[in-house]
Amino acid sequence: RIWWIFLLYILLGILLFLVIRGVFPLIKNEIIDLASGSPNQPNTFLGRLSSQGTLQLPGITVDLKVQVANFTEWLTHQVLNNTAKVLYQVFDTFIHFEVFLLITFYLLLDMEKFTRQTIRIIPQPYRREVWQIGLQINRTLGAYIRGLVVLIIIMSVVSFCALQILGVRYALVLSLATGVLEAVPLLGPVLATLLVATVALFQPHVAYGLNNITLVIIVISVYFVLRQMEDYFVIPNVVGQFVHVHPALAIFALILRITQEKSEAEEALQEAFWQVWREAGNYNASRGSVMAWLVQLARSRAIDRFRQMQSRRLRDAGP
Repeated sequence: RIWWIFLLYILLGILLFLVIRGVFPLIKNEIIDLASGSPNQPNTFLGRLSSQGTLQLPGITVDLKVQVANFTEWLTHQVLNNTAKVLYQVFDTFIHFEVFLLITFYLLLDMEKFTRQTIRIIPQPYRREVWQIGLQINRTLGAYIRGLVVLIIIMSVVSFCALQILGVRYALVLSLATGVLEAVPLLGPVLATLLVATVALFQPHVAYGLNNITLVIIVISVYFVLRQMEDYFVIPNVVGQFVHVHPALAIFALILRITQEKSEAEEALQEAFWQVWREAGNYNASRGSVMAWLVQLARSRAIDRFRQMQSRRLRDAGP
């Protein structure tokens, strides 16, 4: 076992080295370019943003040139005053990572011994039951984490390809942010869409002879389609297969992700299956699989429930 663990660590080290050597410089350059600029540099994102003059919002006027100047001054101040702190945090993170690798190494090496010692603490009549529950938790949690990682990778890769085709700048950073934000229920995809749309609105050059407004509309449409693909296909079929749960549980997880309330999710699931019972004769196999149809109905019920819940909260809050 020890040689397999050593081999695993070597492979992980090589992979980490390749990522740092090849991808990290690209990410660093895009972040620096994204966070730099001035009114005298119209070819940068902040330069284009500051050149727009003022932004009219309901009841407020925002001077973009002043805001960009304030942001640049704040960023410079943070870099100058927090350099030592940042270096300390980098060193501290590196030490924690090394300790994590060391602890993980010994856990992998002596996991069976550690498990046996832990089981001995449990009273004899309950050991078998606790052992079975522990195995199930370990398998399910590990499968969920793998499914979540696969979801982040899929959404990052697909969004990167879409942004590259559309000619949106900083595609690598934006696609990674999109993938990570997909792990945040409900609000994450909205933030990812707003972030990409903002960059598309103020980037200096637009491909295919389009203007910035058209590019923003296309970006929002593409992200909407990606969101539908995630809800109807990726989560139920890919993540569900990793976790090995019943399709009904996968649909319930999707509903719970939208409503954020267990009781509301249960009601929405019951409404969805009742709707399936009533409209089973209207199902058209040529329009997609049964699972996609079930997910669509469940998602619609969940959104309706979420809107009703928000309305009740607003009424209870009063004027």
